[in-house]
Amino acid sequence: MRQLPAGFFVVLLIASAAWAQENPTQANAGPPRLVVDKLNHDFGRLRAGKRETVRIPFRNAGESDLLITGVDAACQCTTLLAEQTRLPPRRSSWLHLGFDSTGMRGPVLKRITLFTNDPERPAVQFDVQAEAMVEVEIAPAEIAVPIVKPGEIIEREVEIFNMSAKPVRLTEIKSSRPEIVIDAKPQTLAPRSVVRVGVRLSIPRDAVGTVSGRIVVRTDAPDYATLFLPVQANVNGIAGAPTVTNRLPPTPTP
Repeated sequence: MRQLPAGFFVVLLIASAAWAQENPTQANAGPPRLVVDKLNHDFGRLRAGKRETVRIPFRNAGESDLLITGVDAACQCTTLLAEQTRLPPRRSSWLHLGFDSTGMRGPVLKRITLFTNDPERPAVQFDVQAEAMVEVEIAPAEIAVPIVKPGEIIEREVEIFNMSAKPVRLTEIKSSRPEIVIDAKPQTLAPRSVVRVGVRLSIPRDAVGTVSGRIVVRTDAPDYATLFLPVQANVNGIAGAPTVTNRLPPTPTP
């Protein structure tokens, strides 16, 4: 039998070591181990409708490839993306944690979960905090009258706020139907100010069921270009009821 040269075994040993390094699972290496130093982030005060993203470092302290297998978010307002979904041992990468404050107001706390093939930490939860601020709005957000009679006139007061640091111009104010009238004209709201206006809903004498519409206020603020005030009343009873007036209490100075 022909004897193989000693150099052959050296080459074979080197090749085997390289294969084991590239294929740790097949070589019976230890499991992956996810290490994340930060599991929560406070985005602070955000304007409602704004999107923010922060980078969070993570690394694989194990002996085989770390796999990012999925993400589960409690709401669509949070996202979590990995720059690398397969991370070799002793390597680091970044997670991108995102938050969208659209449609939110006040303190917000959300949770999003990251799934990996780490047997000790298959699911890792991240907490997201923020405070969503609405700078330009109409309050209350709607006018709803539970029971009215045909021919009745409903009067309400609403407030239009500008809590931003810049003046805001109300460029157009209109109603979707003639029975709904708002006592306001185009004007400029100073920074951190409020204007109080009256809304009058005249129920037709032949009305039955629900009378609804809305007031539309357009502004020159890019993030608050159009404000809507829904108005609705449920008609039930005999015609000829008196006027019903509800006025807001005095507004404290901002």
